Amino acid sequence: MAHPVIELAGVTFNTEQPDADGCRWNMPIPKGWASPSVQVDVSEPTIAPGGDQAVNRRHPWPLVARWIVRAPNRSAAYAAWERCQQMPGDGLGSSTALVVHTPTPKWLQVIQTDCDVDEPIDGRLVVAEVDLLALYPFKRGVDERSAPVAPGATVTLENAGTKAAPLTITATGPGTVRMRMFGSGQLLQTRTTVGTGTVFNCFEQTVFTAGGVEVFPMASPSEWLSIPGRPIGATSEYAITNQGTAPVTVSWFDTY
Repeated sequence: MAHPVIELAGVTFNTEQPDADGCRWNMPIPKGWASPSVQVDVSEPTIAPGGDQAVNRRHPWPLVARWIVRAPNRSAAYAAWERCQQMPGDGLGSSTALVVHTPTPKWLQVIQTDCDVDEPIDGRLVVAEVDLLALYPFKRGVDERSAPVAPGATVTLENAGTKAAPLTITATGPGTVRMRMFGSGQLLQTRTTVGTGTVFNCFEQTVFTAGGVEVFPMASPSEWLSIPGRPIGATSEYAITNQGTAPVTVSWFDTY
């Protein structure tokens, strides 16, 4: 197999196994996957030589996905042609996960910004080129990690990625939420009791009840929590303590 398995918009590429219509889908790793677009601003002192970095941050991450579809017949080829135009399709809310199964599989949440799909060649071959954009410019590991934390308990969280991993904290029972990370000094706490199923999403910076009602900032935490990244070849471990009365589950993705 020349390329790693890739998943996009419900299609699994590079397996050499036909889909339900008998089509085989192949895609190299999308262009731009290796590194994000970064803004680097340098300030130059008036006297000393050299310069200093004033800004170094990631932009939304552009990628170009190119693939081919080998169809068994004309009907399947045109069905694949139609499908390619909706992977994931344009419009607000049209996003999907792009998963690349390298030895350490990772994924990006992407939207479609442009699409060019050729009419089937000889009624059998479809060639597509789709411009994608990851608004959150960090890759994440495919396996979500999680740890239950009872009131008064302390657990150690591990981020195998190189960038900060935002936490999601879900109350598994009613009570106050007060989570302290001693290594970084971060503290997430509520001003009042929350119900079972309340979710504090530090990535999206939202708080929702189990019924899907957004209560932020009524149950506003004082800080959003994350596990810092690590140097390549090391592991970042931080202890978190539940100082509240509600039992919680903490979940996160390794972030790169």
